Amino acid sequence: KKEENKFIIKHKLENKFIVMYSGNFGSTHNIEKILNAALLLKAENSIKFVIIGDGSKKKIIDAFEKKHHLDNLLILPFQDVATMPYSLTASDVSIVLDSFSSNNRDESTASIPSKIYHLMSSGSAIYAESDKKSELNRLVDMYNLGMCDNTKNAQKMIEFIKFCRDNKNIFTEFQKNSRQASLNFTRKNARLLYEEMNKD
Repeated sequence: KKEENKFIIKHKLENKFIVMYSGNFGSTHNIEKILNAALLLKAENSIKFVIIGDGSKKKIIDAFEKKHHLDNLLILPFQDVATMPYSLTASDVSIVLDSFSSNNRDESTASIPSKIYHLMSSGSAIYAESDKKSELNRLVDMYNLGMCDNTKNAQKMIEFIKFCRDNKNIFTEFQKNSRQASLNFTRKNARLLYEEMNKD
């Protein structure tokens, strides 16, 4: 429960609609979109962006933070293993950035960022920046987890965040779908699939 979540209490995130990105700040990850969304939504007091992680784009994030000093943006380093269950379940909308922005567009089609399974198990609605032909897009659409968006700017992300905040019934459905779908992607199921594929 949010009122009992240690991460929320520690960072004073009570009564906030939390939009979170947790992961690497890699060169192919469109971190700038999240920062621009936070800037454009700075007047929306109920929405809080939380960015957790590190990577090559950390200097861009630090420069942005220093320039704008946004009250609706919290930047944190990678969290320890004990904290992760609390940080991930604090999020209302979790952001997944696929690698389709790289030059190798086949890469996003063939793979799914593994973090999405943790986000699904935490019961979060998913916003994914991903190519429409990608496996990530197919996963989000198949289970109705939220939204996939292949645009580079922040407008559709902002619209989705506001939609989830303002439409509780549909937002709750995204959350339930995420949690339920995660049960299809367990170690047990992976083992059963492996055994089936390796039968004589």
